[in-house]
Amino acid sequence: MSNPHNQVDLEAIKTEKAYTPKEWPLESIKAAGMGAFSGFCVSSFLTHIQSHNAGAAGVFTRTGYLMPYLAALGGIYAATEGIASNVREEDDFANAAVAGCVTGVLAGARNKSVPLMTGGCLVLGVSMGAYKYFGGFGTNLRGMSKEEVLKYRREHLRLE
Repeated sequence: MSNPHNQVDLEAIKTEKAYTPKEWPLESIKAAGMGAFSGFCVSSFLTHIQSHNAGAAGVFTRTGYLMPYLAALGGIYAATEGIASNVREEDDFANAAVAGCVTGVLAGARNKSVPLMTGGCLVLGVSMGAYKYFGGFGTNLRGMSKEEVLKYRREHLRLE
């Protein structure tokens, strides 16, 4: 005999947080822009420390391949994370792990090496999934009260 008072209301748990779809095309464009800017900064640094006679144009001629490469990786990561989130209708660490894995495979594909593709998938997938799982650098915790932060940590980190 089951007691109806001891039953858990599963519908109340499922509808606790409604999922809002991500605008992944916009996020992908923003991430590609940040990747291109990062590529410009890295290219500038590499051009500065190398010895050559290309002058300032070396940012684009010698190491300029980094700008579209990092732009593509950033855009693909953001697009994959958004698409995975919309398909699964959940915003959790698994989306970041999938996006990291896809980005790692594409980073390894540049060198046409299956071991690098596999390693890139493992390293980026695990690291990005763990980053998202543990709350990043505290960005998820900003704006929360101390009670909400403690609840978040109890739920996600299983500290207590």
